[in-house]
Amino acid sequence: MKRLHLLLFFATFTQFLNAQVAAPDLICVSNDTLIWETPVNTCGAFVGYEIYASQNPNGPYTLLETITNPSQTRYYHALVSGMLWYYFMKSNYNCPGQAVLSSDTLDNRIPEPGPLEVVSVNGNTVEISWNPSPSPETVAYVISRNTATGTTILDTVLQGNTLFYTDQTANPNAQAETYFVVALDACGNKSLVTPPHNTLFLTAVPGNGCDARISLSWNAYQNWTGGVETYEIWLAINGSAPSRVAGIPGNTTTFNYEGVNDQDTYCFFIRARQTGTALVSNSNVICLTPRVVQAVRDLLMENASYTPQGNVEWQWSWRTT
Repeated sequence: MKRLHLLLFFATFTQFLNAQVAAPDLICVSNDTLIWETPVNTCGAFVGYEIYASQNPNGPYTLLETITNPSQTRYYHALVSGMLWYYFMKSNYNCPGQAVLSSDTLDNRIPEPGPLEVVSVNGNTVEISWNPSPSPETVAYVISRNTATGTTILDTVLQGNTLFYTDQTANPNAQAETYFVVALDACGNKSLVTPPHNTLFLTAVPGNGCDARISLSWNAYQNWTGGVETYEIWLAINGSAPSRVAGIPGNTTTFNYEGVNDQDTYCFFIRARQTGTALVSNSNVICLTPRVVQAVRDLLMENASYTPQGNVEWQWSWRTT
């Protein structure tokens, strides 16, 4: 009896799922033209595709047109004339009692952008992430980088696959790299370009002679909402694991590391932290082995004696390491 009840439940549930009239897949609106993909409905005879329109996203929506050709996939709205319109579609099939679904509601504007989240150096590459576009018609994102000859498109990333891209062709160890992301719909419409983000490029200058310090400088990370809260200085000495040695305010882009040892190898990178979030951006890693005259660390008086001439002779030693 339980098996029979279970079979009846699944049969009823399957019938409920099938008892729906699928809407056309409204892909995009290119200026004054709606573009869609036709649905598959087998419940009854085709009557038409209904296009509903409004100049207010909350409605009310009125029936703009009924398309009676089942293979038609475009409609030209002649009265748009530069105004903002919102559209959705339904399918009209002779399927009494079955629920009629609606398509996504799209407007005739270009897609909203997907703002950049962070760009960060990882070895010889740059990792780029961004937030999704709120526009349902967005199908992809175009990733670009600023170059000496202008902005160059690197790749197109399909919506839904990822919001992350690794630039293998960047040169973040020689310069700061600047990136743009725009949203793209199936009609080829592109969003406006949001403010670009740039990587951190770190340079280091060792001191000369008795100047036992290393001077660090880098460019500011730009266009984070809220700005940079802190720049952290990370250091590895002679191949050790990197550790945080200092943190400075987000409006400062220089730092002096004091007390370096002759012939030790120092590898630095900078980590920017966005204000109010957990997002971070790493700079390139720069390594150097300074040559400095070490200051006296320990002075040991070893002996004092008179010479035959009546002078005092002193003997001492010192440690500089």
